[in-house]
Amino acid sequence: MKLYTEKDIKKLLREKLNNKEFKYDIKTGQNFIELINANFESSTGYIVYHDHHVTDEQWYIDNYEPLLGDQIDNVVEAIKNDPDTRQAYIGMLCPDKYQNGDKICTIGMQCIYRKQQKRLDYIVFMRSNNVCEYTQDSLWQVKIFTQIVNRLITELDKDILPGHIYWNVGSLHIYEEDFKYLSDKTSIAEKLIRQERLSNILLGNIYAAKRDRLIASKKYKELNAAYEKLTGTSFKEKHEQYFNNTQKLKVHFINKEDLENAEKENNI
Repeated sequence: MKLYTEKDIKKLLREKLNNKEFKYDIKTGQNFIELINANFESSTGYIVYHDHHVTDEQWYIDNYEPLLGDQIDNVVEAIKNDPDTRQAYIGMLCPDKYQNGDKICTIGMQCIYRKQQKRLDYIVFMRSNNVCEYTQDSLWQVKIFTQIVNRLITELDKDILPGHIYWNVGSLHIYEEDFKYLSDKTSIAEKLIRQERLSNILLGNIYAAKRDRLIASKKYKELNAAYEKLTGTSFKEKHEQYFNNTQKLKVHFINKEDLENAEKENNI
């Protein structure tokens, strides 16, 4: 079975755009394109570079986290009692919970523990996901995943590492007003955002418990080299500030001023 990447998803959406495979959304009055039953690995936390990729964590705290209840506790206990369990699931369905008149977008999340690799994989299930809102959703999911991983490191096995995040969506779509973000050309802004997001994941709080091992890894060295080539600075140094806090997810995106400075300094 082919495992799609975020780049693959962007390419598939772009093909639909080029083929004018439009649908019409009555609520917004806009055309849109969509991938039905989209499945891919969430690695960088974004599919398109978008000016509105700003995370409002408070919205998720107010609207999603009340639905969690004690389910994180239940997931941790399920894995501790049976590492091969298929019951480590968090359900987000609530008949009375709507978002702007729509049924809730996120249906649930499942954890699969790989004993031999000492790795915890995380699967997200969504009814509907706007491509331009995917980054926000991804960041919140990383926050929840982090909590579960840190609990298992403490309560089950200190050598557990966070594994893959798999994303499954009934309708992954993008509206007409955002079609411009499906450009064929990968801009310097997009490259920098991608490296910034990956460096946050590797050196930020999700992997804080195992950062020393990751810093020595081939993956880290490749990403660090790519980031230095683009910006002239090491993201190891840039993210040193994150190292002292392993509990709360901190998110940093490169702003327009950072991008302009990087372009000037590197003659891009």
